[in-house]
Formats: sequence, C-alpha cells, structure tokens
Amino acid sequence: MINRMAPPAPASWVFTDTERRLLRHADPKPTRTNKTVADCLHAVARLGGYLSRAHDGPSGNMVLWRGFTR
Repeated sequence: MINRMAPPAPASWVFTDTERRLLRHADPKPTRTNKTVADCLHAVARLGGYLSRAHDGPSGNMVLWRGFTR
C-alpha cells in the first residue's frame, strides 16, 4: 500500500538492508538501484516471473508472492 500512496518513498520504510542487498544480487535484470519502494517491488516482481514489458500492467499479488518466496 505504501507503493500506491508514495512510490518515491525510501525502500528502508519497507525493506531491511539485508533484503535490499539480496534483491540487488538476485534480480535477473538489475536495471534499478533499489532505492525506492517501487524499485524494490519491481525487483521482487521480476523474481516472481514478471516480464516488465512496455505494455504489461502492474504486477499482481501472485507474482509478488512468488517473488517473495523465491
């Protein structure tokens, strides 16, 4: 919900330092810096199979859940 209310919010509001470091190393396409909540959730979604193409909508709950479990 924080991502919907304030996407540029710092990632430290939601993710721990360890989680952000793990995302930087585990992300299949490390194109972002994971400094905001939106960046971190995008990285989690990519771990869950989200392709992040131009015409794709926002990632859903199932994709985020798969990313978190991975």
